Amino acid sequence: MKKDKTADLPTRGRILDATVKLLYGSHPRELTTRRIAGVAGVNIAAINYHFRSKDELIDEAVRAATAAAFAMGMKVLRAPGKPAEERLRSFLSGYATGLVKLPGLTRNAWLGFFQKEGGETFYGRFMKEMLEGIEEVVAEIQGAGGPDHPEAAHAQDSGAAALMVVSCVVFPFLVSRTIRDAGLVDYEDDEARARYIDAALAALAGRRAASSYDKENLDG
Repeated sequence: MKKDKTADLPTRGRILDATVKLLYGSHPRELTTRRIAGVAGVNIAAINYHFRSKDELIDEAVRAATAAAFAMGMKVLRAPGKPAEERLRSFLSGYATGLVKLPGLTRNAWLGFFQKEGGETFYGRFMKEMLEGIEEVVAEIQGAGGPDHPEAAHAQDSGAAALMVVSCVVFPFLVSRTIRDAGLVDYEDDEARARYIDAALAALAGRRAASSYDKENLDG
C-alpha cells in the first residue's frame, strides 16, 4: 500500500495540506473546520490551536496553493530550449485548465487580487511576475519574423499584448456559463478550450489560425 506522505507532516502542515486539497474543488464558504479536521486526521481543537480562525487557515491555504501553482507556471513559461510560442501555449493551456478544474481555489485567489489594489499585495506580486514573464515570451514571438512567422515582427507593445493574452484566457472562465449559453465557447470542454487558445496565439503571432475562428470551429 502506498504511504500517505501527509501523515508524516507536522500537525499544522497536515491541516494546511488538507485545506488546500479541499479548496481545489470547493468554495471556501463550503468548508467547515469539522470537514478539514476529518481530511487532516486531527481534531477540531488542533485547528483552533494552530490557527486563530477558519478564515486565517483558508487564507494561508489559498496563498500556499497559489504560490505553488505560479511557480509551476513560470517554470513552464521559461523552460529552456523550447520555442517561445510552444512555451506560451503550454503555459496558457495549463493555466486555463487550472482555472476550470480548480474553480473554488481560482475564484478565491482572483477575489483576493481584485479586493486590494496595487502590485505590492500578495496576489499583485504574482500577477506582476506572470505578466512580466508573458511579456518576455510575447516579445520573442513578435520579434521572431522568418518564414514561420512572416508577419510577426510588427511594432506592438509586448506589455499590452501580455495583458491581452491573460485577459483572453481568464475572461471566458469568469463568464463561462454566459458564453456557453450564447453558443460561443464551451470553456469547460478541453478540445474547445485548446482551439480557443490556438486562435488567440495565432492572432498574437500576426497570422491566421489554421482553421477559421467561429462557433463551428470552437464547439464542433
